[in-house]
Amino acid sequence: MSPANRAVIQMVNGAVIVFLFMITFISFEYSQELVTSSLGKVLLLRTSLFWMARLVGEFTLKARFAVKPALVVAFAIPDWS
Repeated sequence: MSPANRAVIQMVNGAVIVFLFMITFISFEYSQELVTSSLGKVLLLRTSLFWMARLVGEFTLKARFAVKPALVVAFAIPDWS
């Protein structure tokens, strides 16, 4: 991989990490507003779709690598407590 492409990948990874931390903060800090407003419901739905797509990608995009399905499924089970 060229240095320019490596730098782009690192920037995208950093941006995604920051974005996910922001979504996590919003989810914990403003949970009541998220479940009662239409904007919050859309945000929760889109975030859920993102994680579902990522879960599917664990099994399809990484087919040539050893994926431990039990571990992936364990992390996909929601904690309803």
